[in-house]
Amino acid sequence: MSDIEIRLKHSMRALLDSQSPKYKRLVKGIKAYNKLDLNSISLEVRQLIETTMCSLNEVLGKYEIETFNDYKKISNSDLNFLIEAYIKLCNDIKAELNKTAEIQY
Repeated sequence: MSDIEIRLKHSMRALLDSQSPKYKRLVKGIKAYNKLDLNSISLEVRQLIETTMCSLNEVLGKYEIETFNDYKKISNSDLNFLIEAYIKLCNDIKAELNKTAEIQY
């Protein structure tokens, strides 16, 4: 399993954890991508990540976030949007990885 696949698995597990508060789910989902070497993944996957992160940063930019506890300040509607967007990103990356794997065979 590649590094990006492991990160996807951790991110999805965190984002879908209904037992945790939404802000913690978001933080854990984001942390799964920390220190990801973008040069080690395909251009298509890199573009998915960069495009999504730019739009998500627009939402996060409305809040002063300096620590992980600051994610508690995010409105419920923005948390829902961000979590859904990260889930979509994970699904889009997975689809792209599957498409790439099919091409290689």
